[in-house]
Amino acid sequence: MKTLYILTSSYPYPPGEQFIEDEACYWKNLNYDRVVLLPALTSGKPRQLPDDIELDLSLSQSNKFLKAFWLFPALVSSIFFKECKWIFRKKGLDFNALYLALKEVAALKRASVKLRNILRKDDSSSVFYCYWNNYYSYAACELKNKLSRIKVVSRTHRYDLYESQSSSGYLPLKRQYAKNFDKIFFLSAEGKQYFEERYGIESSSAEVSPLGVPIPKVESAGSNDGEFHVVSLSFCAPIKRIDKIIDAIALFAENNTDVKVRWTHIGGGSLLEMLKELAVSRLGKANNVSFEFAGMMENRLAKDFFVSNPVDVFVNSSESEGIPVSIMEAMSTGIPAIAPNIGGIAFLIDEYNGVLLSDSPDANEISLAFEHVFYHEGIDTLRRRAREKIQNEYSAEINYARFVDTLNNL
Repeated sequence: MKTLYILTSSYPYPPGEQFIEDEACYWKNLNYDRVVLLPALTSGKPRQLPDDIELDLSLSQSNKFLKAFWLFPALVSSIFFKECKWIFRKKGLDFNALYLALKEVAALKRASVKLRNILRKDDSSSVFYCYWNNYYSYAACELKNKLSRIKVVSRTHRYDLYESQSSSGYLPLKRQYAKNFDKIFFLSAEGKQYFEERYGIESSSAEVSPLGVPIPKVESAGSNDGEFHVVSLSFCAPIKRIDKIIDAIALFAENNTDVKVRWTHIGGGSLLEMLKELAVSRLGKANNVSFEFAGMMENRLAKDFFVSNPVDVFVNSSESEGIPVSIMEAMSTGIPAIAPNIGGIAFLIDEYNGVLLSDSPDANEISLAFEHVFYHEGIDTLRRRAREKIQNEYSAEINYARFVDTLNNL
C-alpha cells in the first residue's frame, strides 16, 4: 500500500490557492492506493475535488487555547534552542525573530502530533507532498526522521522562500530542515539558486518544477481602434501597489486624450474600498477613462474573462512575486503583459511578448509601457509570442504531467 498526503493551506476551501485547481486535474494519474488532502484551514464551501481524492480535516481542528498550550513545549524544545543559537549568532538579541521562531516551533509541535495521529491509522508507505514550505512541511520531516517508510517533498513559492517577505527579514526553521526533504520543487532556477545559497541544500534534492496553466482553445481579441483595455488581477493589498496602476492610467489618459481607456481590476481585499475612492479621485474626472472593480471571481470566471472580453494588456505592479499564475493565464490567451522585474517574472516576460519593467516602477514607467503596447506596430506578433511563451514553457498539460510522474517515482 502507498499513500500520498497532500498538505495545503486551505484548498479546497476558499479563498486563495486557485492555482492548485489546475494541478489537481492531473492528480487522477497519481500511482498511489490512496490520495488524501489535508488542508490547514477550512471555512466556507469547499470546491469540487477530483474523483478518488479523500478529504481529511484532522489538521484544521484547532482553537486558540490549544495554540497557546503548545508555546511551553516549544519553549523548552531542542528545536527552539538550535534556532535561538542561530538568531543570537546572526541577528543578536532580535526579539521579533525570537517570537517568530517560538510561534513556528509551537505550530510545528502541534502539527506533528496531528500527523502522528493520522499515521497511526495508516501503516502504508507514505509520501507527504507539502504545497508550501512551512511548519507543516517541517512537522512531516520530524516524522520522517523517526519512520523510514515516510518521504517528504515540498513546493516553495514566494512568502515561504524569500526572507524579505518577513517583517523581521527572517524565516524560522528553514536552515534546520532544508536538508531533510527528499525533494524541494522551485518555480524557477532563480528561486532554486536563492534557496541553495541562503539556506543550504543538496543540489540533488532541489528541482525546478514550474507551475502551469491550461492553454485555452480560444484567444483573446484586442479592442477596436482608438480603445485600450487594461486588466489587472490581484488581491487588493499594499504589496500589490495597485495605486501605481491607477496613477499610470491617469498619466496615460492625460497624455493620450484621443484614446478611450478602460481599466478592469479583478480581485478583492482589505484595500478595495480605499482603491475605489482613489480611482474616483484620480480617474473620475477624465473624459476618456472608464474603470470597474469586478471584485473576487472564481478562477474559471477570471479565465473566461480574458477570452470573452477584448483585452489589450495585462498589468502587474507588485512589490514581490514568485512567477504569477495570473500573468500566465493572461498570456496564454494572447494578451501581452507588463510587470516589474521581480521574482521569476523575467522568465515569463521579455521585449518580444510584453514589457519587463524595473524592479520598482513608478507611474511614469508603467504609463510609457502602456504606450509601447498601444502603439506597437507589430501588436499581432506581440500577442502571438505571449501565447507561444506559455504554450512552450508553462503548459499545465506538460508541467503537471511531468510533476505527477516525479511524485510517482519517489
